Amino acid sequence: MLVGVCREVEEVLRRYDIFARYGGDEFTVLFPQTRMADALSVAERISQKVYGMKLSSIRNHPITISGGLTSLSGDHESIDSLLKAADKALYMAKKRGRGRIVARDR
Repeated sequence: MLVGVCREVEEVLRRYDIFARYGGDEFTVLFPQTRMADALSVAERISQKVYGMKLSSIRNHPITISGGLTSLSGDHESIDSLLKAADKALYMAKKRGRGRIVARDR
């Protein structure tokens, strides 16, 4: 399933976006020089693309993803603070229900 999700995600990403596995079933996408609204638009397209996947091994149940977005701003002193902000947004998305993307600046 992870390979299939990766293929779907890569079809949506722009040539300059960076997509990497972060751990287990978590991935990170970097949207260089992209406004939050535009990154959110790409993230929502990824979510829709993955939701449209059909895998017979899971009896054609829809696959959903949750995502957390943040932006590189003066508030982030390190890559760790940036990742923590994205992680907080991810957990907000999971708390609100499956298949959601939440964007937050801090």
